Amino acid sequence: MAVKARIWLRVSTGRQDEANQLPDCVKWCDTHEYDYDPDECYTVHGKSAYHGQQDKDLDRAFNDMADGKYTVLVVWASDRIERRGAFAAFMLAERARNAGGRIEYVLEPHLNETNEMNDVMLALAATMAHQESKRKGERIKAGLAARRAAGSIVTRPSWGYRIQCENHPELHETKDCGHIKHFVPTEEGRKWIPVIFESIINGKSARAVSQMLDVAGIKTASGNRWNENYLNGILIKNPVYYGYLRNGGAIEVEALVSPTVWQEANAALASRASRGRGTVVRDKALFIPYCAACYGEEREGCPSGKSPMYLVPKKGLAGSYYCCWGHGPQRKGCGARSIRVGDLEEEVTERMCDDEEPHWERVFIAGDTISDEIARLGQIGSEAMQKGDLGAAQEAIAKMAELKAQPRVAPHWELVKTDMTEAQHFASLTRDQRREYLSRFEIIKALGRPVVIRERIEFPV
Repeated sequence: MAVKARIWLRVSTGRQDEANQLPDCVKWCDTHEYDYDPDECYTVHGKSAYHGQQDKDLDRAFNDMADGKYTVLVVWASDRIERRGAFAAFMLAERARNAGGRIEYVLEPHLNETNEMNDVMLALAATMAHQESKRKGERIKAGLAARRAAGSIVTRPSWGYRIQCENHPELHETKDCGHIKHFVPTEEGRKWIPVIFESIINGKSARAVSQMLDVAGIKTASGNRWNENYLNGILIKNPVYYGYLRNGGAIEVEALVSPTVWQEANAALASRASRGRGTVVRDKALFIPYCAACYGEEREGCPSGKSPMYLVPKKGLAGSYYCCWGHGPQRKGCGARSIRVGDLEEEVTERMCDDEEPHWERVFIAGDTISDEIARLGQIGSEAMQKGDLGAAQEAIAKMAELKAQPRVAPHWELVKTDMTEAQHFASLTRDQRREYLSRFEIIKALGRPVVIRERIEFPV
């Protein structure tokens, strides 16, 4: 009865073709009269054996061997299955023996012998493969560093940019041509990156911005829908949008926003509380009021004199009520709990819709070029400190000090009067927009007392 065998094929990059190894492996099986099925090969494409990316495929191969599906695993060469050194190669052979089988190498038949020198030869082959991978990695790093030094991009483009070859500007992207490449903004990037940053600065949540982009038909780089985690954690924090490429050396990238706008958007996100998500979807209240009976009174458990009232859900939002539980570790409030959510929302809405005062919009004014350069140097100095490069950090700080001594226009907010009244503006908002707008105010209420609405957000200068 013929010995059952299976073939292992692996290449480390997507540009290589593991099919080149197949003819030699098939010939080996035929000459040894092994019973094999070409459709049951273990094909590992674009995974590095130096970093152990093939481990899951190895587990599958040895589990099948242990289950008796085959006995011999035919491999083109030892570096096609393992590149992590002598110990890893020994463990590989041991796993095959424990599974009741063995590994045979087509190009290295001397490793298939079962004699005293086999382990020594296997250790030498594994060590050479490990060193070769290490040198290859060093060559790649040196090549990337040389391309960076020449002013070429070596990373994938961020959203809103594309790669363009210096020698072929008419092409959007050219691969493996060896020429200098740059990031060039796309039409969508030029239009929407400033909109995204300004929206965050003006108080829109990342979720609202994601919905805005989806409605406009704008796709992410992967073609998927937008999500707040990508905006919060990646896009807004990426300094490439003000022209600074991380680990890019002196490579210049066309900025889509100014450094001050970038910093303001990141500060706006950092200042917002992360509420998380529950598994049950409920209607949200428009606001969380403060108890007027406790307001301004310093007491045990409420040293700030502001006791927020907590929503107690009951038969939907309209039937729920607010209760004063105090503030702080002790949470000793006055216990008022007869204020119904629906009644208070109706009272606040009436007050807002009766306000005939003019409506003022808060507008962010970016700084001049000196302020932008100060912001850029601040980011460079911060990253240099994180990397432990004190010289670069001190140089950035010294340049900042020189620029700060010059006359400049700092980034600031301005109030711009609109042609609407507060009542007209509030009436034009959706429920979610009203919730966001009312976060600017303190709603103060107690049983039997009229509601008091005080603006609590100071416009930053």
